[in-house]
Amino acid sequence: SLSTLTTTSPGASCVVVIDYSPTNMAFATSITSGDAIVNTVTPTYNAGKTRVTFTVAPKGNKSGAATLQVVATVGTFSETNSYDLVFAPYPPEITNITNKSMDEDTVLDVTFTVSDADTDLADLDVWAESSNTTLIDAAGLTITGTGGTRTITLVPKANRHGTATITVHVE
Repeated sequence: SLSTLTTTSPGASCVVVIDYSPTNMAFATSITSGDAIVNTVTPTYNAGKTRVTFTVAPKGNKSGAATLQVVATVGTFSETNSYDLVFAPYPPEITNITNKSMDEDTVLDVTFTVSDADTDLADLDVWAESSNTTLIDAAGLTITGTGGTRTITLVPKANRHGTATITVHVE
């Protein structure tokens, strides 16, 4: 049989619990796919030897899919079950951009860094929005750069002054 277990938080483990009888059942595990993203499978047995819990944790900041195969054996009988494990991705990150100020009718370039453990940096979508579009609208926000280093260029509307919060997003 095949079951799918999905984590909802980056770095969270998948847990497979099997209740069994008789108490002399033996278990063997293997990762049949995705072994590059998971650590060694750790079994834990309850005191009565009627339940085994297999905990599979992702390596470092890895995400993706893996398949855990569990073979239960007692005497000459064995049964194999597979579990698809899906580990939640880590969200992309952006360095802190400190508050900036600029003179009226000038342009400001601000460099920042983006990173992502799961996605090629060239594939990240980076954009910005302004809280005060009468001062600086979407046309006045341009993001350039490749890889991890990006620059946002802020061009306010002519002859305007005030305050705006520019929010930079990455996904």
